[in-house]
Amino acid sequence: MAALVVNQGLQALAQIAMIVVAARGLSLSDYGIYRQFFLRYELSAALLGFGLSQAAYYFLAKSSDTRRLFIQFCFLLALTTTLGFLIIFLPISGATAEAQDHFGNWSGLWLLPLTYASLLTPICLAFSLVAGKLQAFAWANSLLLAVNVLAFSVACLATGELELAVWTRVVLGSASIVVLGLMAAQFSRLDSKTSEEVAIKKIFLYSLPIGAASAVGVLSQYLDKLIVSTSASPSDYAVYANGAIEIPLLGVITSAISTAGLYEFSRHCEAKQYAQALALFRSIASKSSMALFPVAVFLLLTAEDFLVAIFGPAYHASATPFRLFLLLLPARTMLYGPVLVALGRSNAILRRSIVELLLVAVIAVVSARLIGFNYAALGLIVATYVWSVPFNLRQIATAMNVPMQDLLPGTHFVKVALTCVGAAVPASYASHLMSTRPLSNLCVAAIVFVGLLLALYRWAGLLDLSQVMKNRFART
Repeated sequence: MAALVVNQGLQALAQIAMIVVAARGLSLSDYGIYRQFFLRYELSAALLGFGLSQAAYYFLAKSSDTRRLFIQFCFLLALTTTLGFLIIFLPISGATAEAQDHFGNWSGLWLLPLTYASLLTPICLAFSLVAGKLQAFAWANSLLLAVNVLAFSVACLATGELELAVWTRVVLGSASIVVLGLMAAQFSRLDSKTSEEVAIKKIFLYSLPIGAASAVGVLSQYLDKLIVSTSASPSDYAVYANGAIEIPLLGVITSAISTAGLYEFSRHCEAKQYAQALALFRSIASKSSMALFPVAVFLLLTAEDFLVAIFGPAYHASATPFRLFLLLLPARTMLYGPVLVALGRSNAILRRSIVELLLVAVIAVVSARLIGFNYAALGLIVATYVWSVPFNLRQIATAMNVPMQDLLPGTHFVKVALTCVGAAVPASYASHLMSTRPLSNLCVAAIVFVGLLLALYRWAGLLDLSQVMKNRFART
């Protein structure tokens, strides 16, 4: 599990590093074109997985001839990616018109191998995990990520050439899957005599419903960027895109916290032990909130310094969409999808996602036109809190036969939020007393904030540092 979390963390860090390097190395206009060009890749990579990475674990448990199964997955993914990419990138070409004009009408096809590589990587990981070779796979993937980031940094920072930056990312990203794919194939077993043959059609039919629900949810996350990309100039889109992000590493942390407890949650649900399941649900939400709330409050107050320190002064206005996306963090205290699946409510995920998509589309368009493109993210914020979170909680409460207000630790949330505000306000004030440089302000604010937060956590009875240290030493 540790190797898996580290691997996910390194991938998130590599994505952040490439965004920062591109923003620093390219001009504002070129960076906007760069982000528009890769918008098609980001959307395609998110939509075209068709649930195959999740299906891999299901079929690996049923087949001993994993070599043949791996080849089938590679072929099926190549087929779905090629057809799906052609279907998706043509309708959204208007949203990336500047990039299309710059690179050519069919330039989007360059992204096809990169999309395939991105989608095949988690499948390779699944085969490596089942073969007991996760650590070797994680090391190889980490090395390839480092090479990609280093080469991309040289292309951007040394030359500042848009075309070279794009080609470097496409070629090296596509080449990496050759290494990872060969490793996964080597790890797999060839045992055609004792294995039950799995038809490609069966794999596709099993994974399609999973992929459909995921695709609708992912489209909600990208809809605001498509709207802004259609109506804004490359420079304006660059500013919006750098603000319209969720903190990637936090997803890794909360996923690790949730994953550790979701297995036990599923066991309790299977045994109809809903009292234990409810206690575990509240525990996971409590632990996640203590990681998410401080980051949300701290960055809400220091957004300008944070973004300027990372991307440069040209992205000062990115603070508006960035603050809006920070409002989503409290809703990320729980991974609702796996919980609904464990409770036998997987069909509800697709219904929730479809309504969410419609709400995001309407609110994002209206917000962008009436208030300004920097407020397109309001669609996702409103849809999440008005529809998605209440719907999730209602479904879970009904399945567990408990009142909806008993699901989340409301008192704990309020206590954590108040302690975070109590630490963030003086930290933000103190940072501007000593310096006017964004990076210095941010460092001072972080030091004061962390110190005050730990003290307030301890005072409020939220964290016992001595017990944490004892548990740490006990494990070692």
